[in-house]
Amino acid sequence: MEKDRKIKALLVDDEVDVLSNLSFLLGKFCQDIEIIGLAKNVDDALGIVQIKDPEVVFLDIEMPGKDGFDFLDQLSERSFELIFVTSYNQHAIRAFRYSALDYLLKPIDIDDLKEAVDRVSLRISTHQESTLSIELIKEALSGSNPSKIALPTHQGTHLTPISDIIYIEADGSYCTVCIAGQNSLMLSKNLKEYEDLLQTAGFYRVHYSYLVNMNHIVKFSQLDGGSLSLSNNKIIPVSRRRKALFESRLKQFLGS
Repeated sequence: MEKDRKIKALLVDDEVDVLSNLSFLLGKFCQDIEIIGLAKNVDDALGIVQIKDPEVVFLDIEMPGKDGFDFLDQLSERSFELIFVTSYNQHAIRAFRYSALDYLLKPIDIDDLKEAVDRVSLRISTHQESTLSIELIKEALSGSNPSKIALPTHQGTHLTPISDIIYIEADGSYCTVCIAGQNSLMLSKNLKEYEDLLQTAGFYRVHYSYLVNMNHIVKFSQLDGGSLSLSNNKIIPVSRRRKALFESRLKQFLGS
C-alpha cells in the first residue's frame, strides 16, 4: 500500500460506548486506519457505505431490529473487507460464510485488533497491485476472438485460455476461478467484473454466486429448481429468478 495512505473504515455498533472505545483503540494503535463513519444501526451504515465507500467495516452482529447479517444481506455488491466485532462467539461459523476477514470478541484485545488491521492492510495492498492487471484482462479480450484472459492474483498474473475456465464463483469481494486440469485461483475482483468481461465469450451468470462457461455444461436438470452438471463433475444451482433467461440463452448457444 502507498506510504501514508490510510484505510477508510466504517464502525457499526448500536452501543455508543463501544463505538467510542473502538475509535480510540484504532486511533492509538492502528495508524493505518482513518475512520470515515460511525453508525448505530443498519440503515445508517448502508447510507454511509453508499456515500463514502469504506475499505473495511468493523461490524457488530446483534443489534436491535436489523442485525449485522441483515446489513450484509441488503448489499447488492460488497467491495469492503469485513471484521466482525461482537460479544458472542456462537456466530463465528456463520460470520465466516460471509467471507469475514476476522472475528473479534468484546472486550477487544489490542493485539487481536492490530493483527486484524494488518490483515486488512495486506489484502488491500494486494488488491491495489492486482488492479493494474485488470487492464491486461481488457486488452486480452479486446480482439474479436480472444483466446486467453489475464487473471491477477496475489502471486502474479496468470494467462489462462478462456476455454479452460469451467466456472467462476463469488467469494465476498473476491472470486474463485475453477480451471480445467489446474488448481483454482483466488482473484481480487468481484464476480460482476468478470461477468461484464466474459458475457460475450460464452459465459452466463446462472446464480448470484456462479458465472459458468457454457461449453463446460454437461447436463441441465430442471428438478429442485434447476441445476447444472459441469465437466469437472461440479453441481451448481440455477437460481429461480435466472432460470427462464438461462433456458433461452442455452437454446441460443446450442443454435436451436
